[in-house]
Amino acid sequence: MTPQDKAGSKLRNIGQHADTIRRLRKESGLTPGQLADAIGVTINAIYNWESGKSRPDFSILPVLCDALNVSADEII
Repeated sequence: MTPQDKAGSKLRNIGQHADTIRRLRKESGLTPGQLADAIGVTINAIYNWESGKSRPDFSILPVLCDALNVSADEII
């Protein structure tokens, strides 16, 4: 695998991660603002996760899972 392939694979994984968070939030009937309030982060954090610019910190994962009614396996 070339370095370019590895980089592309990493970007796809981030994109899939972003899509998963967005899908789970919508399935839970939450707006980005409601999810942010529920887990104690800014709405910009939610937007960044859903756009693939960043990922949730592992320390927030349990709260995020509770808010979305899913297991960590579904998010990571």
